[in-house]
Amino acid sequence: MIFTCRRAIRSSLEQERLAKERAKKKAQREKVSEWETHKDAAYGIAKDYVKKSLNFPLDAKFPWLDYSNSGQQSGHVYWVSSTVKSKNALGAELTYPWRTCVIRKDGMWYLDYCELNGEIVYLSPDATEALEKAVVMLEEVERQAEVNAEKNTKEAAKAAKRERNLVRAARIEEAVKQNPE
Repeated sequence: MIFTCRRAIRSSLEQERLAKERAKKKAQREKVSEWETHKDAAYGIAKDYVKKSLNFPLDAKFPWLDYSNSGQQSGHVYWVSSTVKSKNALGAELTYPWRTCVIRKDGMWYLDYCELNGEIVYLSPDATEALEKAVVMLEEVERQAEVNAEKNTKEAAKAAKRERNLVRAARIEEAVKQNPE
């Protein structure tokens, strides 16, 4: 009887665990599905932002469904990349590569980053702050690396000096053994 109770408890715990796993996988599928649903809209939003950065936005020609879209599905972050044909300031039609990061939050779209022809044309305040923090961290890492390199150089010089002194002492000792006078 105790054996069957233990089996029943294990079975119910196992069923609970499986139910939680199924619920977690379902939630994940729904997030992916929602992300997939909005990825084409992200392309449209990104195109609008890119147009604002062009000299002649009305003449802009975007390729039909020729874009890449990646991002964080859990955070509704969409990195959209493609090209656009547009006139430059001199009126010549050129093809420009572009890349944007758009975020969908609370049903609204926000531009986080926009790059056109290799130049950053927009960086949101949040992205600017994150970039500034990264620069500060990088500078600190570089400073620490310089300090460590200087410390290692000094330690290596001291070790080399000790080694030279040991070699000299060994030579003197050898010379004394050979000439006891």
